[in-house]
Amino acid sequence: MVPVIMKFIVERGEILNHGVSGLEAMCWITHKEVAQEIGTEAKFQNDFLNQLQMTLIKAQAGVKNNVRRLNKSIIQNGANNVVHVVLFALFCFFLVYLWSKMSRK
Repeated sequence: MVPVIMKFIVERGEILNHGVSGLEAMCWITHKEVAQEIGTEAKFQNDFLNQLQMTLIKAQAGVKNNVRRLNKSIIQNGANNVVHVVLFALFCFFLVYLWSKMSRK
């Protein structure tokens, strides 16, 4: 009876050893796949950031050109439009001020 039990223990040990080796191999493959996926995602994020940076550079150039054009327009036409806007804002503020004073009484 003892040899049968020993044989069973030895067989179970071999099965367990084989099972552990198989799990180690599966874990190594899984780690490799995860590492490849992380590398792919890092490349994708890097490309996305590069495109975003190029878009930002183009937008800055566009804003700079529009400000330059606006400055030329103000110099050529004078600042009459700006004065009119400021006067209109002061007039509106004065009306709101008077309206608030009248409504309190």
